[in-house]
Amino acid sequence: MITRSVFLLVGNCLNINKNIVDRYFLNKKFEKIIYDLLSN
Repeated sequence: MITRSVFLLVGNCLNINKNIVDRYFLNKKFEKIIYDLLSN
């Protein structure tokens, strides 16, 4: 799995806005929480 720091590093190289990266990981975090809730 790609860690957030590696993703940010690649993002900086590609000049991707940090907010986009944060939003991506926030979405993934919510997806995991929802998935965990549904799987219980």
